[in-house]
Amino acid sequence: MDAGYEVTVERSTQRIFDGSALAVKNWAWQLTHPEGEPLPGEVPYANQDLLTQSVKESLEAGKKQSGRSPKILVIGAVSVLFISIPMAN
Repeated sequence: MDAGYEVTVERSTQRIFDGSALAVKNWAWQLTHPEGEPLPGEVPYANQDLLTQSVKESLEAGKKQSGRSPKILVIGAVSVLFISIPMAN
């Protein structure tokens, strides 16, 4: 994941972003805590900007430890992955 984060405004897709954010945080946590300590519980963030900043910090820590960004694939997110392609007449 690079500087572009998927930010959604639809409530139906909000959990996809939140789940992806936690996946990135967990990836970084496992790299920076190799002894197997579980990721501490998260509390709701007051707004999207605070969540994004937290994920960016975790992402940078993971990248510093591993030298790479994580590979992320979201499956089943129809409303996020939908692309409208105009049909030729």
